[in-house]
Amino acid sequence: MLAASRDGLALREVSARLRAPKSSLLPLLRALTARGYLAQGRALEYRLGPGALDLGAAAPAHRDLIEVARPAVVDLMRRTGETVFLGTLCSDRASIVYVDKVESDHVIRYAGGVGDRRPLHATSSGKVILAFCVTTDELVSGASGIAAPVFDRYGRVAGACAIGGPTDRVGPRTRALAVEVTATARILSAGLGHRPRDGKESGGRTR
Repeated sequence: MLAASRDGLALREVSARLRAPKSSLLPLLRALTARGYLAQGRALEYRLGPGALDLGAAAPAHRDLIEVARPAVVDLMRRTGETVFLGTLCSDRASIVYVDKVESDHVIRYAGGVGDRRPLHATSSGKVILAFCVTTDELVSGASGIAAPVFDRYGRVAGACAIGGPTDRVGPRTRALAVEVTATARILSAGLGHRPRDGKESGGRTR
């Protein structure tokens, strides 16, 4: 509905088209605007925001990645006990958007949802667009992430596979968790048709 309206829609127009009361729609529209999925113009009209556009752009381009990844990321969560994320580069090329997630069973776990955007410089998933990476207490104090790149059949970075959790739980297991994440990323890359040159995967680094 909003995607088809170039000039956006006012609250009353959204209410009329959905046949829903404005009092019920307003809290929802405000929440979607706060998360970046909608944006408001000067006349307070609603239109699609950058978050919705990023998800829309990611969906067709990375559908294969999501389909290939799901069983592997579920298995990675079960092996490590930590939340697993699958991320792709946003259209602004300055942030990453999570396109899939499998939550840890721990009561205390890393928070983040599908569609959430994070700056490249502050997340392991973002930094891994360039190289393997570990982040500690960068975006959220007390949280750590470990990520490895996923390559497509042409050798291009298609996304990033990452796990996140409390630093006191992830830190002591960094080396073991890095092995698990890297192994999963290799499985996903192979599923997309990637074949490492000379039988070797791209090297990485930790930070």
